[in-house]
Amino acid sequence: MMAGQLSWCGFLGLVASTLSNLGTWPFWSVVAVATEGNPSPEAATEGHCTFGKGGCAATASADVPLRWRGKTYNSSRSLSIYGGEHAVEIFARVGFEGPVEDDEWDLLFTHHLMGRALAAVSPLPERQGRLVNHCQYFLAAGDKCKLSRHIARVEEYTAASERSSPLDRPRFLRTFELGDNLQNEAWHKAMKSEPNRHWIIKPCIAGQSKGIELIRGRDFKVDRDQPRGRYVAQEFVERPFLGFGGRKFHLRLYVLVTRWDPPGVFMYDEGMLFRSERTYDPDRPSRQHDIFSGISKEVQPHAFAALWSDLGEQETKMVRERIVALLAEVMRGKTVEVTFGDPQSVDDRGYSCFDLFGADVILDENLQPFLMEINQGPDLWVVGRGAEHEPFQRRLKGPLLQQLAHWVALRVKAARHGHVDAWEVENEAAIELHKSLVKRATVVTCLGSTRGANRKSSNCSSPEVAISDDKPTAAAVVVAAA
Repeated sequence: MMAGQLSWCGFLGLVASTLSNLGTWPFWSVVAVATEGNPSPEAATEGHCTFGKGGCAATASADVPLRWRGKTYNSSRSLSIYGGEHAVEIFARVGFEGPVEDDEWDLLFTHHLMGRALAAVSPLPERQGRLVNHCQYFLAAGDKCKLSRHIARVEEYTAASERSSPLDRPRFLRTFELGDNLQNEAWHKAMKSEPNRHWIIKPCIAGQSKGIELIRGRDFKVDRDQPRGRYVAQEFVERPFLGFGGRKFHLRLYVLVTRWDPPGVFMYDEGMLFRSERTYDPDRPSRQHDIFSGISKEVQPHAFAALWSDLGEQETKMVRERIVALLAEVMRGKTVEVTFGDPQSVDDRGYSCFDLFGADVILDENLQPFLMEINQGPDLWVVGRGAEHEPFQRRLKGPLLQQLAHWVALRVKAARHGHVDAWEVENEAAIELHKSLVKRATVVTCLGSTRGANRKSSNCSSPEVAISDDKPTAAAVVVAAA
C-alpha cells in the first residue's frame, strides 16, 4: 500500500463475523458498531425494524420521492442552508427534491439544533422514515464542560476495568471545569506544582476559538485571570509533532453516528488539517499564532494524505489506529449511557436521527493523539474561506456529503418498506457506494511521496495536489464495538 492512499486495512475487528458483514464502506472507518440485539436477517425480512418510532411499518409512501428541508423551524433569523449551494447540488445528485420549506420532508438537515422547535410543531404529517440531523443525545459535542465530565468518567471506567495496560490506553488532556469549586481548586494546585506549564482557558459553549486565552501557571493572577461563568482550563500541548513542515497543526475529523441504540460510529478517512504558517516556539507559545480553528491568512488547509505521505506507511498506520481507539473510548460503551442517559430516548420523538460531528485532534511529539473538542456541526461550506481554497474543499467535502446523502436515502427507503434494520442498511450503503465510486473514486495521494508510485514533485504539503480522482478505494474496517 502506498503511503497516503485512502485505506484502513489491517485494523482490529471485534469478531470475524462483524468484519465479513460490514462489506466495503469507502472512506469511512468504523469507530464503534454494536450489533447486540439486532435481529437476524430472517427476523428483518419478517417486518422487524430498529429505526425507532419514526419509521417502521410499511406504507403506501414507499415510492414517494425523497425530499429534504434545510430551513430551520421557528428561527427569527434568516439562516443559510447548511453546506450552502454545494450541499444542494449533492442532495440533488443523489435524488432528493429540495430544499423544501414545508413539512413534507424525509430529511431535515440544518446546522442548528431543531429538537425543541420540532417538538413545538408536532405532530408532523405522517411520513415514514423521517431523519433529522442532530440527535441531541451526546451532549458533549459542542459543550466543553460536558465533554470534560464525560471524559473524566471514561478515564475512571478504563482505569477500573483493567482491559489494557495504562500505556496502551488512549490518553486525554487534563481538563478542569472551572465552574466546579473542587475542580477549580485542583486546577490552581496543578498550576502551583507546574508553574511553567501553559493552559488554554475556553468558554464551554463557543466556536472558532472565540473567548480563548492562553496562560502560564506562574503568570496567573486570580483577580485578573480567573474566568467567570462556564469555562474549562485545558492542558496545552507544548510539544506538538512538528514533523509536517516544522509548523504546528491539528486535525479536523468528520464522525458520523448513524444510531445510538445500539451505537454505530464511523470516521471519514479523509479530513482537514489546519497548519500554521508561522514557526512554532515551544518555549514561547502565542495565543495569537498557535491557537486556531479554521482557515485564515496564517492558517492553511491540507488533506490528511499529505501528512500520511510525510509519515510513511508504518507511522501512518500507528497514528490512525490510535485516533480511532481514542474516539472509540469516548463514544462507545457504558460510560456514554451513564453520562447521557438511556439512548432509547432518541427514538421517542416521531422521527429518527443521526449526528455528524467534527472532532479536533492534535498529535504530540511522540505522535500520540489528544482530543481537544468535539463540534456538533462541522463546517461543510466550501466558499467563504478564500477562492483559492474552494476547489480543495469541494474535493474533500463533496464525497463526504454524497456518501451521507446516499446512506440517508437508503435508510429512508428501507424504513418505508418496514423490513430492513439499521445494520443491514449500513452494509447495503457500503456495497452500493463501492459499486458507484469504484468507477470514479476519490483517492487521496500525495504527488511528492517518496514511497508512492505517483511521485511527480516534492510538494507533498500542498493541498492542491493532495486529492485526485484516478483510483478505486479500499475497504473500511471495524475497529471497535461496544
